[in-house]
Amino acid sequence: MMRADMPYPHKNIRLHASRYVGERSYFVTICCERRRRIFASGANAEWLVDNLGAKTATFNFSVHAYCVMPDRFHALVTGLEPASDLLAFVEAFKQATSHEYHAKHSVVLWQKKFYDRILRASDNFDAVAGYIWMNPVRKGMVADAREYPHSGSFLIDWRRSFQPIETWAPEWKSKAGSEPAGHSRTEAKSKSKAPSFPVDGTGTHTPRKQAATKATARPTHAAE
Repeated sequence: MMRADMPYPHKNIRLHASRYVGERSYFVTICCERRRRIFASGANAEWLVDNLGAKTATFNFSVHAYCVMPDRFHALVTGLEPASDLLAFVEAFKQATSHEYHAKHSVVLWQKKFYDRILRASDNFDAVAGYIWMNPVRKGMVADAREYPHSGSFLIDWRRSFQPIETWAPEWKSKAGSEPAGHSRTEAKSKSKAPSFPVDGTGTHTPRKQAATKATARPTHAAE
């Protein structure tokens, strides 16, 4: 029997680190410590997106979709090179933002772990992106996802191409029916390379090198 003073054992169910290296695509969720509504502040949300852009350039990732919710962050990201490492990318992103935020506010920014799902080759990018962009609508914050000022893409003009339909959801959503608590979990395994990015809602794709060129571009935001 576990003693009351013993730490609760956290099961590590993340895949082997090698599964997070290469030209793969991932759905990522990072939650604020204690689910604090830190990004209800527009300035904090924009600061987070600026940091995201810097780290994607450094670690050779592109961001097809992101949404900064008040207490968490969602993104659809893809490694652009064989050496692109998701775990190193997320760790650097979390550390940089956490250190800066703590220095200014003496508050822990992120939960220790994060949620990820390696996308299957059969997963539709438009549907996964739509799920991310529809978060504010599901929470009743806006009526139209395109009205939310802290969603975006580093690759496409998403407000023109976005189709407000949802045909995808992470597997934990259907099983648990709630948002992740910030623990590590991967729902799907895939040996396939990441698909190239759709440039519009019709499924038309661009070559990976072209997507890589666009990956460092600063996303556009709706007016506050």
